[in-house]
Amino acid sequence: MTTYDNRDRAERARAALEAYIEARGEAFENSSSEIADLIADLLHLTADLDEGLDPIDSTLRLARMHFEAERAEEGGADEHPFRQTLPRHRDRMASARRDHRGAGRPGRRN
Repeated sequence: MTTYDNRDRAERARAALEAYIEARGEAFENSSSEIADLIADLLHLTADLDEGLDPIDSTLRLARMHFEAERAEEGGADEHPFRQTLPRHRDRMASARRDHRGAGRPGRRN
């Protein structure tokens, strides 16, 4: 059985991303925007394949569990910057939703 470390996993993902972008007929730029496009299309595939109550959330939870377990195997679980930025990102998103809901209402400052 072959074992992989997280760099191997990242390189495998990069190769898949590059193939995905090339299949779309675009130039590979190695950007987070391209990763987001691939994830979005994978979520469309998940919705088509899975008949569970909430296939998207269950797939994302499972992927996150795998990611965290693999990071922990190499002792990097607490070092990952995603852990530190996610709460701030959630706060900004909640604030943006509140601002959007209140936009244009009388008595509301924009």
